[in-house]
Order: sequence, then C-alpha cells, then structure tokens
Amino acid sequence: MPGFVKRGGIWYARIWYQGRETLRSLRTANREEAEKAARKFEESLKGATSTRFQLQAVLDRSIREVRHGEAELLADDLTRALGTILLTMPESRRDELRVRLTRDVLSNQVRKVSIADGWNSWLAHPNRRTQPKERTLVGYEAIWRRFALWCETKRLTWFHQIHESDCEAYGTDLWNSHVSPSTFNAHLKLLRSIFGTLELGAGLTSNPWRHLQTKALLRTEGRRNLTDDELSTVLHKAEGSMR
Repeated sequence: MPGFVKRGGIWYARIWYQGRETLRSLRTANREEAEKAARKFEESLKGATSTRFQLQAVLDRSIREVRHGEAELLADDLTRALGTILLTMPESRRDELRVRLTRDVLSNQVRKVSIADGWNSWLAHPNRRTQPKERTLVGYEAIWRRFALWCETKRLTWFHQIHESDCEAYGTDLWNSHVSPSTFNAHLKLLRSIFGTLELGAGLTSNPWRHLQTKALLRTEGRRNLTDDELSTVLHKAEGSMR
C-alpha cells in the first residue's frame, strides 16, 4: 500500500518501486478517495514499468546478439511494433510523438537538407530542370514560403521528416484555403519538383509528393466556325429573319 502525505489540503501518494520514490498528486482532500486513486496509480505504474523493463531487456539482448544481415529485418520489426504502439495513443498526441521520434532517430543522418534552406538549395542545384524568369521565381518562392511556414507549425525541420501523410495533410490544408484547381496544381508541381531535385542530397528514399494527385481542370473551348454540316442544319431549321 502506498504512503500518503497531505500538502495544501491535497493528498499525495508516495510510492517506492525499483528503488525510486514517486510522488503523485491525487487531486482530492478526501482520504478515502485518495486511497482508491493511489491504488490505481500504483497498479498502472508497476504494470507500465514492468513492461518497459522487459522490453528494454529484449532490446539490449537483440543489439548484442544481432548478426550480420539481420539489422534491417530487426529495424523493420521495430518499426511495425512502434506503429502499433502509436495507434494506442490519443490522436492529438500521436503526430507530435511521431515527429519527435523521427527527429531523434534520424538526427545523425549524414545526408540532410533543412526546410529553411530548401529554397536556396533548390535555386543553386545544378540539376534544376527549369530556369524560370524572375517574375515566375517570385511566385514560386511564395509557394515555398507557405509550405515552410506550415512545416514550422508542425515542427517539421528536415526534408527527410516529411512523409506521405504530411504531404496529404498539407494538400488538405491548401485545398481548404479555397485556392483554385490550377493554383493547387501549381503548388503541388513545384513541391514535387523541389523534393525530386534535392532527393539525393536530402537523404530521401523516395519523393513523398509522388502519390498526391493534381486536380482536374474544367475544359473550355474557344469560338470556332461552323462546319458545313452544322451550317446546313442551322439553315434548314431557321425560319423568318433568323434564316
């Protein structure tokens, strides 16, 4: 049974486990309610801690005993397991944790380009396919600034942190801003081009924008002369002054 201490009229539980003391506010001044809350906290703490210790032991053993050629398979298994664990979390916390984990795992990546440097890196890249005019570049830069600002709000710093799901989320945000289909397509094509140009230097395994589809545009047809058959039909059916 955990120990109790009262501070400022609120009960706290004092629990010892694995040689460490944990102090937890029970958010109540009622002793009976505090005891119930403390028991639940103790059970959850010991259960979670036990699971973590078991997992850490397995991971330590795996790292020590992994053989040549098994590392990639082990990484794949851990990735799937991590994805399953993330699904048990509230959606509001899931994306935030995914971004942090990605940043931690790939922090030592040798080849990388930051979103902040993306525009200048693309401008200076020798494999840039087009040499647009200055006026066009101004529009392109505005497109990139919008994307970079969105990444900042999502705490995405590097090109290699952008996944297909992020591209879909940005596409949704862009479309919900009520841009026209042609403007949406211009944004998408530029982002796809920049990521494709910087793909190797940014350490990307693929272009995350490749699967996002452009919007269909309405087809318009200009004025033209009637064909002989169309003219014959009009003359045949027209009456009076119209004929």
